[in-house]
Amino acid sequence: MTAKSNKNLLSVGQHYSGSGVFVGQQQFVDKNGQPLGVVFNVFTPAQKLLDDYGRPLADTYNRAVEKVSALNGFEGHDGAKGVEEEGDILTAVKREDYEKLGQWHLPSLPILKGILYNNQQKGQLSSLFSHLSDTRSDHGYGGLSRWLWSCTKVSDVKVKAFYVVGFTDKTNEGKNGFSDDCGLAKGDEHSVCPIRLELAS
Repeated sequence: MTAKSNKNLLSVGQHYSGSGVFVGQQQFVDKNGQPLGVVFNVFTPAQKLLDDYGRPLADTYNRAVEKVSALNGFEGHDGAKGVEEEGDILTAVKREDYEKLGQWHLPSLPILKGILYNNQQKGQLSSLFSHLSDTRSDHGYGGLSRWLWSCTKVSDVKVKAFYVVGFTDKTNEGKNGFSDDCGLAKGDEHSVCPIRLELAS
């Protein structure tokens, strides 16, 4: 089954050939909170990204962006070049650069926190995020970080940092079962789950 032929009948957590595992839908907004019009279907890969030792990938933000952008034909799609921050995604949306948005890149905080976290136990997503229940390390060493990188930059700090979201069980910090924090782009190591976007209609 393909997502493009069943755009209005997609099931969260189901894998669609040529697209990935469907996570949900997202409509982006500008810095003033105004919707940018189109709605996207959000997909993750069906398999985890692995490091050189065959472990689920956890790395610094800068290296994570490099590794995702270097993907070549990963589940049928390349990594997006020039998509390093959420602003790059919004620019591509405004320019209707759907080809770039359809390539693998890191998720924005609204997608990571509002869609991926909430649907992490549905269908094939449960196996994709299964390693994140191992909380022996909060620093990513060995691919065990319970935190995932978003590409949303933290604006109120002097150093380059990006929001991360904790993926553990529902007893995690925060009123809604999750907590968000920030990670330093050059030093902290966190888990990586790329996404890609397709027009919903």
